[in-house]
Amino acid sequence: MDSSQLDIQNKIGLIDTHFQNMYLDVASCLKQLERTRIKAERMASRLKDYAAIETAGMKTAFQTLSESLQSIEDRRKEMYDRIEIKMFQGLALYETHCRDARTVLNNKNAADKACAQKEKEATTIAAKYKGDYNKVSTAKSAHHRAVKDRQHACIQFAQHVEVFEKQKIRDLKSMWGDYIHAHIIFYSRGLEAMTKAQNVI
Repeated sequence: MDSSQLDIQNKIGLIDTHFQNMYLDVASCLKQLERTRIKAERMASRLKDYAAIETAGMKTAFQTLSESLQSIEDRRKEMYDRIEIKMFQGLALYETHCRDARTVLNNKNAADKACAQKEKEATTIAAKYKGDYNKVSTAKSAHHRAVKDRQHACIQFAQHVEVFEKQKIRDLKSMWGDYIHAHIIFYSRGLEAMTKAQNVI
């Protein structure tokens, strides 16, 4: 394996590791979001129950506060769903993408070794059996097939690496763009809901 292939193999390993870490971090954030949402919905429900025993003015204030908090949690659930669908599932695919890239790289390495082996065999047979046309021809044909297999594996490897890199960039932009967008929507709508509650309180 030459240095460029070793670099690619190491890069695939690093991408795999980093994407797994991102996956775990996003999973942890989603769990925390869900825990927060459940607690906040309980709080909104209790405020609504409390509003029922208050005087008319306070009742309206606490009902509005409860509705605002519930609205925020509805937005939090939307954010959770968006991150889970758009990002979490996308990150999970990278274990498969990296495994596929390693398979293509291993196929290329195997084709390189097979080609070198067949070349060595053809040279040895040509030197040892100069007068035996069939043996020399068979060995040369085997080497020729190995060269073609190697060329095919090299082309497939180059194409796969190019596609992998382009796809990775697109996926990263898309996933983190969705993550940011989900947060922008959540915080902007949350601010609207809290402003409404603050005005009533």
